[in-house]
Amino acid sequence: MVRSENWQSALIVTDPVLSKSNVRKMLETSLANIGCQYRLLDTIQPNPTTHGLNSLYDEVRTEVHDFVLVVGGGSALDTAKALALMLTNGRPAEELDYRVSGIKPGLPIIAIPSTAGTGSETNSWAVVENSRLNSFILGMKVFSHVTQF
Repeated sequence: MVRSENWQSALIVTDPVLSKSNVRKMLETSLANIGCQYRLLDTIQPNPTTHGLNSLYDEVRTEVHDFVLVVGGGSALDTAKALALMLTNGRPAEELDYRVSGIKPGLPIIAIPSTAGTGSETNSWAVVENSRLNSFILGMKVFSHVTQF
């Protein structure tokens, strides 16, 4: 898929535990073998917040990525969806609520779920905590391009 789409740069999103696993090494090797550059974000925390997402976005906002590759459970998947949307829209998480109009679709996402339970890889929603609103949902413009089980 990466080769057929001619994608050159990936943003890998995962949590600290999976980052230390062989899965990460296999992904990095696979991407390197096809000449795809990547940036690793492996500081994903459980239950993403707008504050945490904005901090991650600040780390990568000036970089150019063709797609997001996410490995993990619901929190990693929701974080990846939010970042995909933030990167194409150039806006902080608080401004990307599903009720806001004029939002462009997010970057394509390749999702490799590590758990069975949340189903986050199968829908277009990202549940994010916003301290002002108590909860917050990004959605409709972000959906996994490919899901690998």
